Amino acid sequence: MGLFSTIRDIVEKTMVENKNNPKEPTANSTIFDTIKEQVDKVSKDTSPQADDRSVWGRLEEKLKEIQTNNRENPKEDTAPGSIFDRINDQIKKEVEENEPPRDKEDAEVKEWEAWQREQEEKRKRRIEEAEKEKLEQEKEKFEKERAEYERERAKELEKKEKEERKEAYEREREKFEQEKREWEARKKEMEEREKGQERARKERRKEMEERYKREEREDEDVDFDDNEEEDFGKWKKRKKGNIPGWARGRGRGRGPGKGKGRKW
Repeated sequence: MGLFSTIRDIVEKTMVENKNNPKEPTANSTIFDTIKEQVDKVSKDTSPQADDRSVWGRLEEKLKEIQTNNRENPKEDTAPGSIFDRINDQIKKEVEENEPPRDKEDAEVKEWEAWQREQEEKRKRRIEEAEKEKLEQEKEKFEKERAEYERERAKELEKKEKEERKEAYEREREKFEQEKREWEARKKEMEEREKGQERARKERRKEMEERYKREEREDEDVDFDDNEEEDFGKWKKRKKGNIPGWARGRGRGRGPGKGKGRKW
């Protein structure tokens, strides 16, 4: 049939117009290849006696099916609906121009019905496209909000982590300062203790030196008479309480014949 050759030309012409139109999104060439395959398939399944209007009706259904599959396939770029409308309109125009004359009233009724169907389909497509656009906008808005939320959450986590590190550092610093104060206090206590012990040693040393000097003076003041044994006993009794433990009974006293002074 010459109609199918014309339809192939219409598809080719629409593809070129779509490619050269900067105001219209360029459809993938596979869409037009699929349309051509369906045209060839309908051509093979159509008898030579079939009228053009029935062929157009079948092709119109195929175009709707191709458009729906393209729109619902996430792996394909969605082709603009205008290319399907143009192909369908041009096929319809070609069929109507080559259609044999009929009763005028019947043709007007059918034309009116066809126009109503066309308008209904366009309205549905507009609604679907509007819903799709709305969904895309909502999706984009959701993605932006989620990205903003993730950024804010990351900032909060980073801030919280810094605060925790700062608190841990302050605790360690406070612990160190406390240990330092305790160590300094112990050090000061030990120094005070050593100073006290040193003072006590010096006082004991001084006391012993004074006692030793006093005993030396007392020894020098002793005047023994003829009764040396009696005087020595008195001296020893008097000196017993003053002789250090380390000196008593060890031959280091000041008895007769044991000192560096006079000998008795």
